[in-house]
Amino acid sequence: YLLTHPELFSEAMDWQAKVDRGLDPSRPDNNNDEEAGNGITSFDNEFSEDQSLATTTAAEEHKDEVVTEDGNNNNSNNDDQTTDTASSKFKDQEKLIPPLPLQIFASDAEVVLPQALTASQLFGIERVTGIELEAAAGTIGLSQLFLRWLALMPEGDHMNVIDPPGLTVMRISGGRYRVTGAHRVVWRWMNKFSPASMFTIPSDFKPAESGTEEEDDAPDTDFDFGDLVSMTIIDVFETDADGKLLSYCPTFDNRAVHKTQEVTERLRKGASHLKERMEVVARSPAGKSVNKTAGNFGRMSISAALAVG
Repeated sequence: YLLTHPELFSEAMDWQAKVDRGLDPSRPDNNNDEEAGNGITSFDNEFSEDQSLATTTAAEEHKDEVVTEDGNNNNSNNDDQTTDTASSKFKDQEKLIPPLPLQIFASDAEVVLPQALTASQLFGIERVTGIELEAAAGTIGLSQLFLRWLALMPEGDHMNVIDPPGLTVMRISGGRYRVTGAHRVVWRWMNKFSPASMFTIPSDFKPAESGTEEEDDAPDTDFDFGDLVSMTIIDVFETDADGKLLSYCPTFDNRAVHKTQEVTERLRKGASHLKERMEVVARSPAGKSVNKTAGNFGRMSISAALAVG
């Protein structure tokens, strides 16, 4: 989900930048800009707002206790005020929730991703020369690296987990866990290879000798501009005892990018959703009862067949 929505990394960068500056990340940008860039001013303004709010609340409570001429209290708008207060409280609480990357990654997490700046580099020249990698640590560093890598697969759909094998968890020293998994990313190829990016190879580079002449004549790519393409990514990451990611390093073959059909991807997506729903139903109490009844009915049918036979 996180790789499919790279805008969450931008939100995490903004949040962390405000925290590093001593500002309240839940407040809008215009309020933070007016506060001279320090946390003391923010605290003073917030304290003043709380004081004025307390005064206003006390005045409203005193007004509600005033008895009218017919002997009844004037509480006709209490329900509406309670509803408005609750809704505004929930909105304020939503602003206090950190972006998803800050909830998933540890503060000192490290990632290793491709260093390529363009799709022609990663899926063109680096098919021959190999993928250059770059490491980053910290929320801002890894978010920038993720944004650069995901931009090479515009609007990529990473929510295609390959199951089996699913996730493989292995416990390692220090109470940490190493997890491996696999998923397919599907995106629209919006790049046009130029002859320079495809065939410019360093002079000191010597590619491995080919086995047959047919492999030499085979085209490097089976897709073109506007085609839907897919690639398999092996996810390798480590987590701490609380489940927060300490490191992430995807592994993939940049030569294994192939054209796919939109109808095929829709069928796969529908089949995966149906499988998930069936698993949820099977784990529910009603599903367990149905499975038990079906099992009893099957045993009764077998017993009847044996008795007749």
